[in-house]
Amino acid sequence: MNGIGGDIRGGKRQNLGEIPRAVLQKVKNSEEKDNFENKVFASLESLEEKFEQPNHMSKREKKKALRNGLITKFAVLWLILVSLVGIFVSHNYDLLAIFVPSNQVLASNNTDTQVAVSDTTSVLPEKTEPKAEIFLNENHLSIPSLSIEAPINWLIANNSSATSAALENGLIQLEKTALPGEAGNIYITGHSSNYPWAKGSYNSVFAKLGNLAIGEKIFIQYKSQLFTYKVSEKKVVSAKDVSMMEQNKTDHKLTLVTCWPVGTNLKRLMVVAELISPSDDTP
Repeated sequence: MNGIGGDIRGGKRQNLGEIPRAVLQKVKNSEEKDNFENKVFASLESLEEKFEQPNHMSKREKKKALRNGLITKFAVLWLILVSLVGIFVSHNYDLLAIFVPSNQVLASNNTDTQVAVSDTTSVLPEKTEPKAEIFLNENHLSIPSLSIEAPINWLIANNSSATSAALENGLIQLEKTALPGEAGNIYITGHSSNYPWAKGSYNSVFAKLGNLAIGEKIFIQYKSQLFTYKVSEKKVVSAKDVSMMEQNKTDHKLTLVTCWPVGTNLKRLMVVAELISPSDDTP
């Protein structure tokens, strides 16, 4: 039988003072746990009430609150971005020089600075590049700027069978046109493209000829002498235009011709270059 003051176990009565300490500690811990949980729940409810958007707000008020929040976030992100850009520019100022041409002076109210820059530029010595020596095989043509080098077949008859056979072995110079060292017009042609099954290792030797710029140089090694030509003209003409082979005994020029556009034979790309070395005629 259980009672308020104690219980009877085995016919013996035990007083409250005689209850084991472990039992009392357990009861005490349980009460503290309940008190702690109650406090936590009360705190959470208080936080929810504090931060939760009131249900009584109208739709207009809710939209305004949301818009204000977005504006605030955007402003913070913008400030962060501006700060990062400022830090980058301050630590990498030299990189900006890449985007500013060296011959331009940045706008400034300080005219002294501009004059100083101008004066400094005027006294700088001109940059001269050392002349590169050209080592070219006999009967070869070279265009260093396009990485083109190919053998030349001389005095080829101007008919389909002769030119087709000779083009398999490189470039061809047509008969009845000038040779290096002679007055007149040297006419040299080569493939820009050909059929995939066509024979020969030079089926696209002049594919990049359209990239040749005015003023660039062309070299020909002929009879143990190096001839240098400078590009003066470049144009596309009709496939039937024969003026490119015309001879003028007052000229000392070279004409390179290839089919154009690449992959077709619709027209002809013509590059004209003037002899610059040697300057005298060679018999």
